[in-house]
Amino acid sequence: MKPSQLLVFAIFSMDMVQGVSLQQCQIACRSGEEAMYKICRQFPQPALRAGCWTSAVGLKYMNRVKMCESACFYLTGG
Repeated sequence: MKPSQLLVFAIFSMDMVQGVSLQQCQIACRSGEEAMYKICRQFPQPALRAGCWTSAVGLKYMNRVKMCESACFYLTGG
């Protein structure tokens, strides 16, 4: 793993937030950046929110849907 991937993994491995399901998060990944930002706003922890926004930006600039969907697994406790 690259250092940047380890950082993302560490952020997403923190305590998960209740209220966002794995399915909701992954649908947002497939729906695009704005849908993902909407999901990200539901995370109260700044570190989780920042990690989520990183995935959203990845959708916009790199079309990283699979990475985003994987991040959802860690964010929601999948």
